[in-house]
Amino acid sequence: PNGAGKTTLISHILGLLSPVEGQVKVMGMQPDKNFNHVRKHIGVVFQNVDEQIIGPRVYDDIAFSLRNERFSRQEVDERVKKIASMLGIEDILEKIPHYLSGGQKKKAALAGAISMMPEILILDEPFDGLDPKSKAEMIILLNRLNKENGITLVITTHDINIVPLISD
Repeated sequence: PNGAGKTTLISHILGLLSPVEGQVKVMGMQPDKNFNHVRKHIGVVFQNVDEQIIGPRVYDDIAFSLRNERFSRQEVDERVKKIASMLGIEDILEKIPHYLSGGQKKKAALAGAISMMPEILILDEPFDGLDPKSKAEMIILLNRLNKENGITLVITTHDINIVPLISD
């Protein structure tokens, strides 16, 4: 429900907030004290993906973190194309993100979030605003990321009917 603290929990996991009492630990570390180290192991898709997608093209957005981590041009290109293929978004790599549909934007943001192959993927309301077909596609994608790549998923959602479809 609204006001339950879902976004606050995500902010603590990411180290954006420090707890008033107690500790939050991710992979044995306190994210607010080890921000840079913890963040290298976490991918995030925020609820409003329009605020997250920053590249002039989808390709550039997916490549952003890879380039910042000094991957070679060839490594960047190979990884972007592999992720695009995995998510079925090869056809939008050259598109301007602003003009994409809601489902395409969520997939583009997801591609950027997994570009560094994180151990943990946090998704804040990933099904919000998606039509039934796009929801079904997103459920399949997330389950595949978990099962085939071993990525732990932390998902916030108001849609209780989706929870059994994406949880162990």
